[in-house]
Amino acid sequence: MGFFDRFRGSWSLTGVPRPWPDGESIYQHLRKHTLSDGRLDDAGLVLGDEALQEPSRLRWAAGALDGVFGHHVNRSTDGERVSELAVALVAVLTRADAESLRRLYQLAARDALLGIVDRLTDRLRDATDIQPSRVHALGDLLAREAPHREAVKLGLALIGSIEADDTELILALGVHDEFTLFAAVALVNQNREQAERALLQLAQRVDGWGRIQVVERLIDSRDPEVQGWLLREGFRNSVMDEYLAYTCAMGGRLHVALQSPVVDEALLRGAAGILRALSRGGPAQSLAEYPHAEEAVAAFLVHVERGPLDLEQLSALDALAERNEPSLPLRERIAALRQSTRAQSLIDAGLLSGQDSDFLRASAAARARGISTFAHDEARVKAGQLQLALLQLLQGADETTIERALDAVSPHVPLTSIASGPTLELGLGSGFERHAELDAIVQELSRFPGRGVAFLGAALQSPSVRNRTTALRTLSTWTKPKWPSSVASALDRAIFQEPSADLKRAMERVRSGGDFEEADEDEEDELDDDESVDPSPLLH
Repeated sequence: MGFFDRFRGSWSLTGVPRPWPDGESIYQHLRKHTLSDGRLDDAGLVLGDEALQEPSRLRWAAGALDGVFGHHVNRSTDGERVSELAVALVAVLTRADAESLRRLYQLAARDALLGIVDRLTDRLRDATDIQPSRVHALGDLLAREAPHREAVKLGLALIGSIEADDTELILALGVHDEFTLFAAVALVNQNREQAERALLQLAQRVDGWGRIQVVERLIDSRDPEVQGWLLREGFRNSVMDEYLAYTCAMGGRLHVALQSPVVDEALLRGAAGILRALSRGGPAQSLAEYPHAEEAVAAFLVHVERGPLDLEQLSALDALAERNEPSLPLRERIAALRQSTRAQSLIDAGLLSGQDSDFLRASAAARARGISTFAHDEARVKAGQLQLALLQLLQGADETTIERALDAVSPHVPLTSIASGPTLELGLGSGFERHAELDAIVQELSRFPGRGVAFLGAALQSPSVRNRTTALRTLSTWTKPKWPSSVASALDRAIFQEPSADLKRAMERVRSGGDFEEADEDEEDELDDDESVDPSPLLH
């Protein structure tokens, strides 16, 4: 008789005290905030366990930690944590009592699971004496009842390791980007043959890191509906379209779809978005890696030349114009379209458009042609549309227009209320929108020594560590003799009040005429040994 056989027939989680406080579980929260189209409302995006995070801790967007580590960082080799969790899992699956469940929950909630979860479920599969029904029951309990995100992820991983049909539960949790990756894996593991349509449903309900994770699992689909969606909408996401452009171009067979003599508007718009993202490159494959680039671009140009040009197509053409991959004949056709009167008319109309997306595309197109948009950006900022035009206004300013730019933004950034005194708060996310705008302003002031002193002074007194750091970086680029006396006084006050020891030392260094960054000792020795090396202004 196997070790676990002694417990068969007597094991149950019913009545076992839960190790978490009474209240709403994550599953209940998401169900309550899921709209009729399957997406979450804004309130649903904020999970209850946010309150458990330290105020000064760097917070990731939903799913971003798992997404970044899954794409850019090698998986964890934390064998000790795998062993701890495996032991705790076996303990619960052997004897369902309050202490074993408490221990498992504490371990699961302690750190991110992404790097170790596969090794953990492999351990369970290797333990042949464990009954699948117990694994499923434990996973279901964590997925439905736990109030902590990592415990819910463990629940998804457990039910995903068992042959069952939990599609409804998995989709209900996967609608939040924090859980989409685990939900996608669970859907595939539970029913590989029927997973595509469920994955498509899931991908259509999310638009951040969750969409990236799901779409990457649809690249081999031969379902025309899935392929069509990949080309029209699948690549779009709130992180970076560049993450999915190549995946969708390949999975949706973009070069083939564009060969049709007639294509619908959504496909042409999607093709423009994909080619623009491929041309920009970035964190994933670019146009250089796309094997069908010449065919796809040629087919795209045929449709653009035949029909009415729009700003999205123009944006794609501008991006393609920066690439060397298209052949010379294609580059000549791209140039002709970009320089056409149709293009200029589109830009002129877009800069006056009431549609934010049209204004942004027209503004980018104007700048790509060396056309100043300062007056348009100024008007938008004066109207309070800072998210739309603030950064463009500041970046387009010069010595003759910087005061105009600051005058335009001044009524909309409450410097007095922002300068409430330093704290250790990083100043990210909700509640710090005005601080983020101040950050953008102060950063651009590095090009204008002695200008915008009121903004810099407010940033030095901001509760946001990021504001104070940006202000100090800007101040360090202003040569000390050019400091207004009020700036020196503001920095003295900031040094006296600064709660961060590291930032305080940096402030003192800059106040003494040094650099923002502390010089590395090895670098100093190298420079001392080589008297022929002149200090570069780029180092300061």
